[in-house]
Amino acid sequence: MLNSTRTETVEYWPDEQTVRSIDAILRDEWLLDLHPDIARISAKYPETEDVVSRYDEVHERAVRKAGPNGKVDEREMFRLLAHPGLFAFAAAARRHIVLDGIAFAIGVLRHFAFNGAVLDAGCHIGVSTSILGRLATNKIVGLDPVGPAIDRAKKLSVGLPNVEFIRGMLPWKSPMQFDLVFCQDVLHHIPQTSHPNIIASLGGLLNEGGVLLLSADDVIDPAWINLTAAALRDARLGYARADVLGGFGGNPPEFKASTAVLLRKGDTAPIPSDLASISAREWDLHFKDFANTTDRPAREKTQAFERSSRRTRRQVEKA
Repeated sequence: MLNSTRTETVEYWPDEQTVRSIDAILRDEWLLDLHPDIARISAKYPETEDVVSRYDEVHERAVRKAGPNGKVDEREMFRLLAHPGLFAFAAAARRHIVLDGIAFAIGVLRHFAFNGAVLDAGCHIGVSTSILGRLATNKIVGLDPVGPAIDRAKKLSVGLPNVEFIRGMLPWKSPMQFDLVFCQDVLHHIPQTSHPNIIASLGGLLNEGGVLLLSADDVIDPAWINLTAAALRDARLGYARADVLGGFGGNPPEFKASTAVLLRKGDTAPIPSDLASISAREWDLHFKDFANTTDRPAREKTQAFERSSRRTRRQVEKA
C-alpha cells in the first residue's frame, strides 16, 4: 500500500500568485466573472443575446417535457453551451467553483510532483483543460462527449502544444495512462447506476500512485459510497483527502460549496461515511473568518484564495 500519511490541507493547494493567475485568465480571456458582464460578453461575441434566448427556450421545453419528477434531457443545452458567449454568461454562476477546482488540480500536481499526463474528464469547451495546459508542463487531455464543445475547445486552445482534446464518453477506455484524472461537475449529469462503471474506467486510466480528483455532490451521499465501494476497491482507489471548493458566488450570489475528494491508485482506505462533515471542517475552522473580513474583495471569497493566503502565512512563519 502507498504511504497515505495525512498532510496539512493547504499543502495540496498552489501559491497565491497561481490562484490570481487562474482568476485573471477566467475573467479576462474566458469572461467568467463574479457577475456576467453582458456588455463585455456581447462585445466579444455579438450573437450572444440571441443564443441566450435560444438556450432559455430549449431549457424551458426540456423541463416541460421532463415533468415535475422527470430527468431533464440536457443534450441540446450542452450543445448550445459550446458557444463561448453563452458559456461565459451561464457559467459565471459557478466561477468560484471552477476557479477552485482548477487551483486544487494544479496544487495536487505540484504536491505529488507529477510529470505524467492529466485527463480533464468532462472538459466541455476546455476552460479547465486550457488553463491547466498554460500553468503546467504536463500533457493535458480534455475529454467530452459533446461534439460542438470539443470542436470549440480545439479552436480556443490553439497555441497550447501540450493540450489535446478527444470526443468520448464516460466510461472511457484508452491505452493512455494518467498521473491525475480531474473530474469536476460531471457525475450529477449521469445516472448513478452508471457510476460504478465510470469509477472503474477512471481508475483503470491512472498510473500507479496517480490521483483521481473527483468533485461532485454525490460523494457525500452514504448511498453513493455504498454503491461505488466495490468499484473503488476493485480499481484500487483509496481515500486520501477531502476538501471543499467554492465560496461566494452564484446568481444571485450566496455562499455555496462543493465537495472534492482525492482518491489514490494503490491505496486501500475507504471513503469515510462522514465525508460531509470532514469536507466542511476547513470551511468552519478557517474559511468563515477569511470570508467575513470586511476588506476582502467578494471575488476572492473562495477556498483557493483562503488556502493560498494561509499557505503564504505558514511559509512566512517558518522563514
